[in-house]
Amino acid sequence: MSTVSPQEFEQIRGKLDAVVARARSDQGFRGQLISDPEATLKSAGVPEVAIPDFMREEGLGGEVAGYARCMISCLFTSTCNLTIG
Repeated sequence: MSTVSPQEFEQIRGKLDAVVARARSDQGFRGQLISDPEATLKSAGVPEVAIPDFMREEGLGGEVAGYARCMISCLFTSTCNLTIG
């Protein structure tokens, strides 16, 4: 991920927390997130700089999540052990 300021980082974290919360409570949104994660994240206001890392760490888009899942994902979301799919 490219360098972001601490303020931008907190904004990204907030947006991704909202995405995760909505995916947990709204099956339709979760389905959109799984079927077209990039477009869904963009429409949710997630900055493009954060989308590839979030997709990779959540196993969205056909890539395998890395072993550092919690170290990386928790940087962007304040919730550990999250699962979208």
